[in-house]
Amino acid sequence: MLNSYAMKNLFAIYKKNNDNNFEKFVIRKISTTSAEKLDEYLGEGEELQKKKFPSQWLGTILTITFFLGIIIVVGYFTRDEGFEELFKRNPYMFFVGIALFLFSILIFFFIFFKGKKALSDPEVKEYVQKVDVAAKESLSELNVPETAVDIDVLFMSAKTNKKGEEKPNSLSFIQYINQNVKVFVEEGKLCFADSYEVIAIPVESVIGIKTINKRMLLPEWNKAERFNGPSFKKYKLYIDQNDFIHSKPYYEVDLQIEGEPYYFLIPCYEKEAFSKLFDEGLKDIE
Repeated sequence: MLNSYAMKNLFAIYKKNNDNNFEKFVIRKISTTSAEKLDEYLGEGEELQKKKFPSQWLGTILTITFFLGIIIVVGYFTRDEGFEELFKRNPYMFFVGIALFLFSILIFFFIFFKGKKALSDPEVKEYVQKVDVAAKESLSELNVPETAVDIDVLFMSAKTNKKGEEKPNSLSFIQYINQNVKVFVEEGKLCFADSYEVIAIPVESVIGIKTINKRMLLPEWNKAERFNGPSFKKYKLYIDQNDFIHSKPYYEVDLQIEGEPYYFLIPCYEKEAFSKLFDEGLKDIE
């Protein structure tokens, strides 16, 4: 059995040279005019993100102050010298720990309430509606059927090592992004569509699915229902202080395309929906 480094991730993106592994499988693209309109909306979205939503660095500060405060305070109770002796010798550090912990709580509530306020902002609502209309127009232009299934696929920020093996880019802060795509079968092809293009591979190229019993950090949540809603409770997903959703396990779908070994990854909550696209289901690979 080939290891994943000897295979190519179908959805690998090489930011260094602006390349990827899926371009040669693209069968349809939207017009230049449509693409430019979507790009313009993306730019507007980035500006709205900066203006209306809490900065991401606040999440980092929250994590640092919270854990540093906990470590300092707990240290006063767990050290061999005992709390009274440590407090008598250095009371100021104890209060620094308390202050850091309380500061982290304030940041948490600031992030929560500012994010909640932004979601109800008229300008944000108008933007979301505008983007939704544009996305539907693009999918229509790409001839994506209404029966297509929404599935999160893990796009990978990749690099090649000295041996020529493909690996996740360790220098990238986010190595995997769970990108929502429309998946459907068309004339013997398994198709993946976003708002810009359709990627297609032969259905027969899908060998099977393998369980990877490790944790995956997801930077986005693309479903209408919350990650802790009734439909997702069985997956035991949870969110950390940096707003990453923790998912375990995840799945590797192995492929053999034109004699070359490929694979792609999906989160734990997508296996069932993805398997239903195949008449006989998916073969489990050990």
